[in-house]
Amino acid sequence: MTSHNEPVQPARFDVADSAPAEDSATPVTHPAPGSEGRWIMPVLGLLIALAFLVIFWLPGKIAPSIAPAVDNNDSKSAVEYSPGETAARGEPSSKTTDGVAAPEQAADKSPWADAQQARLRLEAQDILAELLDLQFALEEQGVEAWAPGVYADARANAAEGDRLYRSQRYTDATVEYRKALTSLQTLSSELPQLLEQKLRETASSIARGDTAGASAALAAASAMDPENKEIPALRARLDTLPEVLENLGQASKREAEGELDAAAQLLAANLALDPLHKSSAQTLDRLRVAIRERDFQGEMSRGYALLDAAQFTAAQAAFNTALELRPDSAEAKSALLEVEAAATNSSLAALQRKGAALQQQERWSDAQAVYERALKIDDSVLFAKEGMAKASERARLDKQFRSILEEPARLEEPAVAQEASDFLRHARQIKPSGKLLQSQISRLDELLRLANTPVPVTLRSDGETEVTVYKVARLGGFRQHELDLRPGKYTAVGTRVGYRDVRREFQVQHNEEPLIVTVVCSDPI
Repeated sequence: MTSHNEPVQPARFDVADSAPAEDSATPVTHPAPGSEGRWIMPVLGLLIALAFLVIFWLPGKIAPSIAPAVDNNDSKSAVEYSPGETAARGEPSSKTTDGVAAPEQAADKSPWADAQQARLRLEAQDILAELLDLQFALEEQGVEAWAPGVYADARANAAEGDRLYRSQRYTDATVEYRKALTSLQTLSSELPQLLEQKLRETASSIARGDTAGASAALAAASAMDPENKEIPALRARLDTLPEVLENLGQASKREAEGELDAAAQLLAANLALDPLHKSSAQTLDRLRVAIRERDFQGEMSRGYALLDAAQFTAAQAAFNTALELRPDSAEAKSALLEVEAAATNSSLAALQRKGAALQQQERWSDAQAVYERALKIDDSVLFAKEGMAKASERARLDKQFRSILEEPARLEEPAVAQEASDFLRHARQIKPSGKLLQSQISRLDELLRLANTPVPVTLRSDGETEVTVYKVARLGGFRQHELDLRPGKYTAVGTRVGYRDVRREFQVQHNEEPLIVTVVCSDPI
């Protein structure tokens, strides 16, 4: 075989040897002398270049298109290492760990082997892409705060997968990536339970007064699910926890000093800040029981002191207060019976004096209440019966006066004014009248006088408008008309053919300025 560098000599053909058979119909043409050298060399060179491209250049273009970027510390891809270099890197020279036969020389790799490697590499890349998506999602949810151990292990698996990937051990890399993915998928599936755990941990830490623990747990829960509806309430509780703890400490100190009310106020303030703070609620319940017991004993002591001083009503009130504080107290019930038995006559006498004084002051409702109390003690007492009848009548009278005097505008209605006049005549017959009743009579008399005194009103029109004052008169057409009207509200209506009706409402009352009302239809239809 000739060298590629030697020129190719054209073969010589003998005429005899190349003569066509007798039955050949096609003549044989011979090239012109020297013509073979012009086309053999270019064709041969083209074939050699094509073979070079297919063997060396084309595989290198196919494989790198699907290979990942190598580590920046490596200067060339793993597919470019010679068998010796591969062995030096700790890898078998004749076969990869993926089970694919490796050629003796990197330059002699077959396209089929490269395709196998590419398929394994793509599988690893698919797992890696899913892993990265899940990793980024969990990092946004603060996974390093609530699952640092599992997350660190998953990252270690991923890092090992990266190392194997860079060594083109794609099957092993896929195994490591899948381990990391499985760990993160487990974390993702357990996230609702972990979130609930962190929420409970936050509430528990707040209840214990552990501000740091509650903050850490709430931060983790907020990272897991920022939109969780329980987080704002827990954050509000956590924000008030320092003040709640301070109040709790102060309340304990005040209780130790015997200042139960002050301690209870501090605890009530705590519950206003955090209604779910159980320690404050439980302590406040206990203090309220202690306060009721203290107040009960105080009222009982005060009641007996009043009883000894013959202040029976006050003593009875004290014992009633004590009974309210402890409704099942036999001691308070017995004290009330003692007061009632020992002071019935004194109490009735005191009520009689008090009722009479209230009547003098024309405090009829109060006097009525006093007589009611006396009748409850003994419904046969004469002064209570008589006083009750008088006080009831005068209390009713006083109520009627107040109702009329507080709404004088109602007297503008003739019927109401008539009823008030009848009531006034009845009130003037009551003896003794007293200063309050006299004042009420005088005031009502003045209001009735004003309500029954007409006020002059001037109505103006254009002579073409028909004017009617409701409930007063149909006045017809005029330019000016005078009316005397009782105080009150009135409505004047004007009508005119071809014009829109007009309506005027006006208030008649006693004042210095004369009232002028204009009623004119001026808007054509």
